[in-house]
Amino acid sequence: MAGDHDGKVGCRFWQSQRSGGSDPQGIGSGPEIDGKVSLHENTIPHETIGEFGGGRVLLRPASPGTGVIAGGGVRAVVEAAGIRDVLAKSLGSSNHANVVKATIEALRNLRRRDEILKVRGIRPRTNTPRRWRAAVVKSEAKKEKAAGLRLHNLRPRPGARHRVKRLGCGESSGHGKTSGKGHGAKSAIGRKPPSRI
Repeated sequence: MAGDHDGKVGCRFWQSQRSGGSDPQGIGSGPEIDGKVSLHENTIPHETIGEFGGGRVLLRPASPGTGVIAGGGVRAVVEAAGIRDVLAKSLGSSNHANVVKATIEALRNLRRRDEILKVRGIRPRTNTPRRWRAAVVKSEAKKEKAAGLRLHNLRPRPGARHRVKRLGCGESSGHGKTSGKGHGAKSAIGRKPPSRI
């Protein structure tokens, strides 16, 4: 496994030509990432799944300070690529070779937002559309108005002949849960009055 901790990563699996063990002149094979991994600050731009053979690896972006939540080969690849905050889960085979190659495949599939817009031929917006700005202003005004309106602040409208009457047993209604039911509160609800002889 090799990487520059800045978006470039690759791996090699060596097979010895001699039967005795490791051979520095063996045959190497393995995937590399052409160019750089698309990173967003210290994490990945979006969720992705990489597959290679029986290995399936899920990578999810994480908030700053989360760290690398991964194990085994996935951790090695992600750290070599320079990703500091990511959530990972191996969903398929536990074979280390396939897990590593699936992780590299997942990183290869990453695209930033501006790259996707460029492929689709859409120019990225630099400012918010006018109708969105109007909707934001309207919703903020509505919130301010609702914050000042409370049930106990209700007043009759100017020129009204009748005062505002609150119905129900809510805030400032003057009708608590035990009102009009005698002194016994809830125990008085179903009780019959004592008979007089």
